[in-house]
Amino acid sequence: SIRVINEIYNDPSLESITGMVQGRLPPMSQAGTDLDVKIEQAKGQVFMTAFQSLKGAGAITQTESAAATAAIARLQRVQSAGAYRKSLDELVCLLERGKRRAQAGVQASDNDAYSGGTIGGVTVGEPIQ
Repeated sequence: SIRVINEIYNDPSLESITGMVQGRLPPMSQAGTDLDVKIEQAKGQVFMTAFQSLKGAGAITQTESAAATAAIARLQRVQSAGAYRKSLDELVCLLERGKRRAQAGVQASDNDAYSGGTIGGVTVGEPIQ
């Protein structure tokens, strides 16, 4: 999932298919169409599968799962490329955190004390040790 996010983030066609006008129109190039297909596939399956896997392993909290779902929902082409990339950054942050916990065998809990990082209006963060 992180690889797919990075591919979308770094794709030079992102600017041509996002924005107030471009995001409402079909992509005007093959590269833009290819990126749009990748985005739709990722939103529909890749991201949610990754979060469900981490959630099932206890590596992300319910709150973090809600923040991820909100970030995925914000991945709308009508926003600017910068805002789109910000949502992708939030997803990577949450995936990386869950991945680190899963690799360390740490169970996440919404009852933990958190450092107070806010993503998409939801407070998340690494448990305070």
